[in-house]
Amino acid sequence: RNHDGRDISSLEVSESRQWLSYITPNFHNKANNRQPSKSLSSATFVSESSCNRQHLFNLQKYGITILQDTLSPSQVQDWNLKTQETFDNPKNIVWNRGRAHCNISKRSEHYQNMVHVGHKKEKSSAQSLSLQEIVQLYFEQHSIPNYRITQVQFLNAIPNKSKNQIWHRDNTFPGLTAIIALKDVTANGPTELLPKSHHSSNDQHPYTLWVELHNAWKERKQQQQQQTRQQIEKDQLPLSTEIPSCQPLLGCIHAGDAILYDARILHRGRGYTSSALHMKKMKNNSSVEDDNDRPVLVLRWDAVDTPPPGGGIILTTANGYLGSMLYSAFYTFGNIMSLFSS
Repeated sequence: RNHDGRDISSLEVSESRQWLSYITPNFHNKANNRQPSKSLSSATFVSESSCNRQHLFNLQKYGITILQDTLSPSQVQDWNLKTQETFDNPKNIVWNRGRAHCNISKRSEHYQNMVHVGHKKEKSSAQSLSLQEIVQLYFEQHSIPNYRITQVQFLNAIPNKSKNQIWHRDNTFPGLTAIIALKDVTANGPTELLPKSHHSSNDQHPYTLWVELHNAWKERKQQQQQQTRQQIEKDQLPLSTEIPSCQPLLGCIHAGDAILYDARILHRGRGYTSSALHMKKMKNNSSVEDDNDRPVLVLRWDAVDTPPPGGGIILTTANGYLGSMLYSAFYTFGNIMSLFSS
């Protein structure tokens, strides 16, 4: 419980970004001379279709994938202004554990622009992948012909107010949620996810505590053997090409990037404390007064026949306990493995 209430360290942010780089496909063509993201050293693909396949693979295996540059810098700036105007009006806000939520209705002036984020014509010039295309391919992969957008929302994490959410699933049936960052996401209230936990309702890919701990033990031993053969330099990616079991991930992405995850994955919002502000101020050696809040755009798609949340309060409570137990077990297991490796 004390571990769960701790502040997020800069090391955790760095490690999460390293692991996220494995699920960040990056497509380059002749018209796109853009360099890879400044901290996500993603793989480069020769075709857009292979990049799309990698996104679908990531969603199937891990339940998470990252899209770089869903918004261009000018679009990020524009959406920051729009969200700030909205959050300045208290009538628009619903508060939940220190987070400001603003649901965008179909009557809102922002609705049409929001639902078209990630369409071909809305993508930045450097982005060759469509968020909407990946959503379409995901539902085709799950043999779901009819799906719809079920949530359009501005969400803002407020320092010293945002607390840890309970572990939960957005839906117990297939669906997707996209979080598009308008400012860099670090220790300032990121989404935390348990990779592969969307398989828990799939008998072909059982997600049990024992299976995950067993896999983590094997993977950690393999990593130790690899590390004896090659010294890992600072900020270099781990030698393993697999996101390890027992590895909760923080969604630490850059402004304009999107994290897309399966609705069934166990996740939560982490708290945003004053120490996160202090860490950012020390890193930048400057004032962070204008960067205190951390707004994002949220879009969610679900099958027409299985609207969220897909279960009642008993199932929601059970998922909360399951997420807490898995997270605690993973943290304890990580400490045990550290003792064996020392």
